[in-house]
Amino acid sequence: MSRSLLALLVTGAAVFTVFLAWPASESSGNLERREAIFWAAQHLLKVQNDDGGWPVRPGEATSRGTRAVVGRALLWAWNVTGSPEHLEGSLKAADGLMAALRGDPRSALALDGVFLLEVGRVTGREEYTRAALGVHYARRHARGWSDGASAAASFHAAAG
Repeated sequence: MSRSLLALLVTGAAVFTVFLAWPASESSGNLERREAIFWAAQHLLKVQNDDGGWPVRPGEATSRGTRAVVGRALLWAWNVTGSPEHLEGSLKAADGLMAALRGDPRSALALDGVFLLEVGRVTGREEYTRAALGVHYARRHARGWSDGASAAASFHAAAG
């Protein structure tokens, strides 16, 4: 694994860790937590690609699997900071993920569906929830649990 990808994943994991580790009280530690999450999320936004994902190295194409992991970190950051930028970055990741899955639904990861479901819950927008269902059906097909439809047909039928 390259150092750049590792740094990106560590930054995303740091957002999760900071979010979960600090107490939820209104103490000075909570303010430090918010600030740490805010700046970690700002870094993630700075290196986000136009297609909503994140590269292994700056300037490269999006690395597989980054949209759901890092997009979810931004969604959690928005939950803590309330910064609209963090929600927008997460939505950009979700939209990029849905576009990528329309092109190749067989590449769906379980976390992709979880992320899209969370975005659908937060935004109230059904297209994300339908895409999460599409991920579920595409993954079922990939594992041989399908009703005979192709992975692409399963995804598109559910995602709309």
